[in-house]
Amino acid sequence: MEPALARKLAASATSAQLARLRQLVVAEERARAARDRPQVVKLSGEFHLEIAEMAGNAILARQMHELASLTCLIIFLYDSPAGRACPDDEHRRLLEAFAKRDGETAAALMLHHLDHVEQSLDISLSAQEDDDLERIFS
Repeated sequence: MEPALARKLAASATSAQLARLRQLVVAEERARAARDRPQVVKLSGEFHLEIAEMAGNAILARQMHELASLTCLIIFLYDSPAGRACPDDEHRRLLEAFAKRDGETAAALMLHHLDHVEQSLDISLSAQEDDDLERIFS
């Protein structure tokens, strides 16, 4: 679903939409530099939701909203300590593809990103004692 949304957004992104995505990427980079993992996960989810909204498909955007909280929770709880679900540059590279109106690259980057997120999960890990779900979703 998300590669198709990325392809569509690349074809139609406005300057204002690109600026909003850029704000999210910068905020995510700041949170990453501050080692604020809950904020990184939250901003990452917002980035994906914005793409869905901006692509203009209300049905897929609604589905993304339904999946986003669950996805962020799974990433927060099961992201492998040896890896990161969202490496530093993947959202920035998606943004660059949108800005270049390169739908095929955007779709391929999104697919790679989602594969990377999936591969970084270790569902054998148990939740950490300091995982505060209210803090994660606030």
